Amino acid sequence: MVGKLYKILLVEDEKILSDNLKLILESEGFFVEVLENGKEAEEHLEKISQYDVVVLDVMMPYMDGFDVCRKIRSKNKDVPVIFLTARDDVEDKIKGLNIGADDYLTKPFHTKELLLRIQNLLKRTKKTAEEVIIGNCKINFYSYEIICEERNYQLSQREVRILELLYNNAGKVISRDEILDKIWGVEVYPTPRTIDNFIVNLRKIIEPDPKNPRHLISVRGVGYKLVL
Repeated sequence: MVGKLYKILLVEDEKILSDNLKLILESEGFFVEVLENGKEAEEHLEKISQYDVVVLDVMMPYMDGFDVCRKIRSKNKDVPVIFLTARDDVEDKIKGLNIGADDYLTKPFHTKELLLRIQNLLKRTKKTAEEVIIGNCKINFYSYEIICEERNYQLSQREVRILELLYNNAGKVISRDEILDKIWGVEVYPTPRTIDNFIVNLRKIIEPDPKNPRHLISVRGVGYKLVL
């Protein structure tokens, strides 16, 4: 199992394969969204930054994986991309890597190999230390534990992801819409009030005085920022 709720975008037109990969990756603790072709992937480009890894088939209808990868890189140069292809051709691999892919896997492959490659890319691109300090609290983003003044608390996956997002952007105001996009994604879309409820609960743990917060700060009409 992975230690946090990473989000994977899987673009694959072979339904049996995509269904199997989704099932296996979700059993390992990933959130997986599946798209069936390059055109659908193109329509998701504005939200590409919400994903931690993109797994992309090369041969697809409407738009092939190479063109999709080019468009992804025009929007986001950091999100890791893994190509899947039935063509075991060196020139194709070189082309894919030159376009901006981070890895290349030839079909048929063992799902354990794909899982290991995803995990290696996540380790390489990980931005947050395993443990961080916010105020008087020590937070472990991988065990979901938080220790505040010798009291232990267990956080939910979404509480951890909200804290991690704010920590990676400390001092910057993050809008409620951005939090919803990056934590809940496109399939489940609650109201902005949901974010407020999560922040209230986190303040009860982190803040010495939750009614007068020093770390999880509200910015009226916009969202929240973290002050370390």
